[in-house]
Amino acid sequence: AQLQQVFARKDDNPARRSKGVPRSLRAPKVAFAMMQWLFHALTRGLVQCPEEDDEARGRALLLQGREMRDEGEALVMQGADILSRIEGYRESGDHAIDDAELGETEARRRRQEIRDGMKVVREGKELLERASEVLADGYKLVPQLPETTAYRLYLEELHRLARAASL
Repeated sequence: AQLQQVFARKDDNPARRSKGVPRSLRAPKVAFAMMQWLFHALTRGLVQCPEEDDEARGRALLLQGREMRDEGEALVMQGADILSRIEGYRESGDHAIDDAELGETEARRRRQEIRDGMKVVREGKELLERASEVLADGYKLVPQLPETTAYRLYLEELHRLARAASL
């Protein structure tokens, strides 16, 4: 607003004195509208700058989510390893455990091991689900580049030009 007042005076407006500027563009409102249009054209697609505390909280959530994901994957693998070592275990649920052949105690022990292994896998999958939710919350708080095709093509073109200029 102060800048508009400065340029509103006829003597201080260089556009009014310039012979190369068409008469219709000499009004300060037109100049400011053109500057605003140019500014928006140049800043379109830039990453929004989040608040510092939001970004810090987002990065902490991303770290926590990645740790949870790693722990969940480890649990799933640990449970799968437990189940693969049990003789007679089948993924279909129709386990080849015969009480008459193995004895009641051994069959009960194997079934308990299967339940324990499946519990570890289930806990790992639940942890993976919670980790994906925490990661999604974290990604919402940190700055992200737009993922549109047009923006990707634009960046690829800039990369191509930069490579050509460096030769």
